Amino acid sequence: MSVWLVSVPNEGNSSSETTFLSLKAETASSRHDYADCVRVELPSDLLVGTLDSLMALSDDLNRVDMVIESVVRKIERQFHDLNKGDQALTVDGVPVERYLSFFSWDEAKHPHRRPLPEIVSIIQSSVGKIEEELKQLSTRYAEKKQQLIGLQRKKGGNLMVANLNDVLTPDVVSTSDFVNTEYLQTMVVIVPKNLEEQWLLEYAQIGDQIAEYGPKGSRGN
Repeated sequence: MSVWLVSVPNEGNSSSETTFLSLKAETASSRHDYADCVRVELPSDLLVGTLDSLMALSDDLNRVDMVIESVVRKIERQFHDLNKGDQALTVDGVPVERYLSFFSWDEAKHPHRRPLPEIVSIIQSSVGKIEEELKQLSTRYAEKKQQLIGLQRKKGGNLMVANLNDVLTPDVVSTSDFVNTEYLQTMVVIVPKNLEEQWLLEYAQIGDQIAEYGPKGSRGN
């Protein structure tokens, strides 16, 4: 869908409705209209200011427009990255085409009796807050995604990366299996299955602080 926002001056004393109907007639066709024309209602008494201020604002709008479009593109990319289906973006829960067709000026957010540069500044500030919120959400999502990958890796991996709370369950070990005194402390050691016999023969010789105890196995890996 391609959308054009067109501003057309009234001819003579004709009303805006007459101008709109004339434009609609120009884009009409007996088979298929060249365009679907929709009238966008905007406040008619905006404080446009002087010609010089409008020229200065026009220069600023080029920059602001690029910034806002950049934020919209970021939202679009993030949306499609997270939604692999054919779900379409909406504006306040309304399809974009319908939102534009029934656009209504939000007086609470953008008081139309403010100078135009101030209205532009308000819009730019709102977009800046949206961009910051998007950054925070993207960061939190990336962190949660990495945590999920880590949990999946631990769950599907060997004991070297597994959560030992899921391995040393009450039906495998009991509190009496662990000694924690001034002179003795039980250590949990992960040994590959093919090295188990070697470990049992040699673990007491690792260091002079290792006490031979007769280790208790939990499960093979």
